[in-house]
Amino acid sequence: MSACWRSFEELPRGPDLVQRAKCRKCGVVLKCGSSLGTCSLLRHQSKCSSSDTTVVSPRPATRSGTFSHIRFVELVIETIVRHDLPFAFVEYEGIRAVFSYICSSLKLPCRNTVKARVLDMFESEKVKLQTLLSLVKGRISLTVDLWQSVATDGYLTVTAHFVDSEWI
Repeated sequence: MSACWRSFEELPRGPDLVQRAKCRKCGVVLKCGSSLGTCSLLRHQSKCSSSDTTVVSPRPATRSGTFSHIRFVELVIETIVRHDLPFAFVEYEGIRAVFSYICSSLKLPCRNTVKARVLDMFESEKVKLQTLLSLVKGRISLTVDLWQSVATDGYLTVTAHFVDSEWI
């Protein structure tokens, strides 16, 4: 059961058969239930002028209990690489507003820092790949594929096939 129920009183279903709950602080009645969840209750709880409780996350298990700014920056950079976003993504006004809303003291890296970290990541991955390929005792087969997207962006893929020491 969601922790928000400490701040709400469950009401009987109305003629429309929709579950409702009444705020114990201010008396506002909100819709809730299995199809709607408790998000509206949590949202009200965070904005209720009479509330003296803290907001409980609807899914507290989605993140660890401690926050690491270093890990946060790593995740932002991995997201930029994974989704092919521009380095300036971290300087977009809207993104800064979103992160500022989440935590006003949160500092995003600048695009130059992102660029430097992406280049470091590239070098690190290149060394790992070189090490892996240097350990291959047999031959390496390469497959190349070229294609063009609907937006006429050209792509080239090189795939290496080999048998390593872990192959059974």
